[in-house]
Amino acid sequence: MAAATLRRAGMTALGAIAPGAGIAVPLPGVTAPAWGVANARRTARVVEVDVPIEGLPAVLEGFTIAQVSDVHVGPTIGHGYVASIVGAVNRLEAGAVAVPVSRNAAGPAAGSASIRPDDARCPTMPACPDLVLFDLDHTLLDGDSNQLWLGWLVERGAVPATRLAQQADHYARYEAGMLDIDAYLAFHLSMLVERSVADWRPLRDAFVAERIAPRIGPAAQAAVAHHRARGDTLAVVTATHDFLAEGIVALLGAPPLVATRCQVSGGRFTGRVDGVPCFAHAKPGCVRDWLAAAGRRWEDFGTVRFYSDSANDLPLLEAVTHPVVVDPDPRLAAIAAERGWPSQSWARNAGG
Repeated sequence: MAAATLRRAGMTALGAIAPGAGIAVPLPGVTAPAWGVANARRTARVVEVDVPIEGLPAVLEGFTIAQVSDVHVGPTIGHGYVASIVGAVNRLEAGAVAVPVSRNAAGPAAGSASIRPDDARCPTMPACPDLVLFDLDHTLLDGDSNQLWLGWLVERGAVPATRLAQQADHYARYEAGMLDIDAYLAFHLSMLVERSVADWRPLRDAFVAERIAPRIGPAAQAAVAHHRARGDTLAVVTATHDFLAEGIVALLGAPPLVATRCQVSGGRFTGRVDGVPCFAHAKPGCVRDWLAAAGRRWEDFGTVRFYSDSANDLPLLEAVTHPVVVDPDPRLAAIAAERGWPSQSWARNAGG
């Protein structure tokens, strides 16, 4: 039986009662209304409760929900107290936040801080969504999608085996931080011009099912599920061309994709890129363009996270508020250690 954790922060009718906390009793002569005012101003306590749930999906094992209750904003409680509650909940870093909030009919006292919707924007409220970005190859996927795709096509005689040596040369340059992204994309997209998009699609889907699905491990799936459950705005940001990447992200519930776009004309690939390759220094701009197309801005989000394995992604890692390295390459591992960036391991180590 799996379990989730409910973290409850707030005030009960008799004050916040938690393990090890005393129960305050009003002194004789103190009126009930005065006791209520003093009690309402007490600092909220946090109580953690493990909730066993039969049949809970494995990706939600240990998922946390912060419930904020009995925060009665009114004449005696102003912005400062509510801000302290917000800070306490933020520090919990819960996967989701439930906020049943009531407001006294009398409204805020004269001269007290007004609590406006703008005060609960993403920079302070954990219930607001973060912008969460994921790299694809060697991050969500334990492997390199282009390399795996080429190998699979060679095995089936769809492309000549001579291309493998060219791929190895490109990949060595990538690992050294010297990849010519335009030449690399031209190399991969040139393979697609011999067939129509419709003819390529079943081949791609077969490849994804056979070679990619086993390489997306439970840790990567759990990370996506966690941020999706929080209501965060998600995107996979990758230099891999969108035709291949679209098939892969479908395995993760089809989060939005910010990728290098293949140029298509008359239902066939032209072998060229449509726009700017979504690689290295171009990645932050690609994300901003994607947000703008949806009527959003980077600045709308108080927290922007990016998970990546590669030093080639330093421009985007340095642009976000919360960089996280995942199974980092040696160059990125050294940089992350120096800067104190958190590191995680999602590798599946699949064969094939």
